[in-house]
Amino acid sequence: MDDALLAYLLEDAKRNAETIHWPLLSHESQYQHYFPTDTTGRVDSIDLETQLDSVSGQLYVSFTAVTSRMSRLFQQSASVAKWFKDLGEQLRATAVFLHLEAEGYRFLTLQGKPMEATLDQDLDKQHPTTPAATLVLEMCRGYERLYLV
Repeated sequence: MDDALLAYLLEDAKRNAETIHWPLLSHESQYQHYFPTDTTGRVDSIDLETQLDSVSGQLYVSFTAVTSRMSRLFQQSASVAKWFKDLGEQLRATAVFLHLEAEGYRFLTLQGKPMEATLDQDLDKQHPTTPAATLVLEMCRGYERLYLV
């Protein structure tokens, strides 16, 4: 568990304690809802949607943060990124990437291999020069066809 995830979960626990008057406890593992073990945390309420892109034949599995705070967690937490990468590996995903809204796309894996790449939101200005770059661009275009129409 990294610092970004820990701070997110502690803030959630604090907010709930104030809202429903839970007593604040002194050790993270005592917050069983937020910290099932001393090294893991639980994030609730992520929207899940799947869609098949009829153009590419790719199945897209979209996890959407339900709050801006959670969206920032997705962008900042190494633990959350690892979870998405591990899930992508189990699903044999072509790619694992984050849609960063106006900031574009950040790729975490491509064809099962780690990848660090960020694409600008304006995909029409992209000119791929390698097969991997072409695949990345097509993944983004497929996502836009399905989710941003």
